[in-house]
Amino acid sequence: MLEPASNRSILFRMLANLKGACLKVGEGLRALRALERMLVLAPAHPGLLRDRGLLLFELEPLRRGDAKIWSCTRSWRPGERRRSGRAWP
Repeated sequence: MLEPASNRSILFRMLANLKGACLKVGEGLRALRALERMLVLAPAHPGLLRDRGLLLFELEPLRRGDAKIWSCTRSWRPGERRRSGRAWP
């Protein structure tokens, strides 16, 4: 007899499907987000850890760019002017 699936296993499967769909269309960042949520449910899953490492390696240039943008915005203060003399929008 079949046993009903737990909420946790259903959520894990949905996230796995989402990750696969994102990878299929080239949405690496969205796939990474889904994968990180899967790791919350199964933190020691070796396949997920491997996939996360590979995705991070593939997305590293993009993530470095995001970090540079965030570091610039953290140092900005409201009302501060750019070097050109104009206020930030």
